[in-house]
Amino acid sequence: MKKLLSITGILMVSQCLCAQTLEHGFIINGGTGYFRDVELPLEGPVSEILKNGGHGDIDYKFHVELGYKLRIDNKAKPFFFDMDLSVGIKKYKYNYLALTEYDPENGDDESISSRYSFVRGNLNLFTASLNATFNYKIYKGLYAGAGIAPTLYLKGFYPDFPLTAKLGYDLKFVGVSAGYKYGLLNALKDNSDFSNGKTGEWQVQLYIPF
Repeated sequence: MKKLLSITGILMVSQCLCAQTLEHGFIINGGTGYFRDVELPLEGPVSEILKNGGHGDIDYKFHVELGYKLRIDNKAKPFFFDMDLSVGIKKYKYNYLALTEYDPENGDDESISSRYSFVRGNLNLFTASLNATFNYKIYKGLYAGAGIAPTLYLKGFYPDFPLTAKLGYDLKFVGVSAGYKYGLLNALKDNSDFSNGKTGEWQVQLYIPF
């Protein structure tokens, strides 16, 4: 009896494993975004400019990622699992400036740079991430998914754990999807001009299975 149960169990597990298919391929991600919950240190060049009546902002320009996707799918079930491993770059810039006291009668320099104090930056954030999503098949190749994308910022080695959501469509030889990432932790930890700044990102992905 025990031998019969063991054989039955092995056959059931084998059947489940055979029903699963493992797909994999190359991915290209790209998009833009914004910074939210931006905070400044109490003392610093940007804080000083704002105290003196200046203004400015921080602008998320774009991000690009290259990577590899693993997909576990049971064709008979409406759910499947994606795991994307990628490396990438995020580009952002900021510009803050204030008008300084200027009196040419006292011999002050008349150049534009002497009339303003400013802080500028045009920087890159290099990342490595693992995006795990649980997906539901809606109709034919159309699906929706949600998950989490643990991310490591390679300069400073600090993490983030963005929540993700996406809507995609798989064709015969290629898949496309559009998604959103909601960062939970400070992405500007290596920039002393800011004490906090979390990301929100829109992204398009091209998936080329092998």
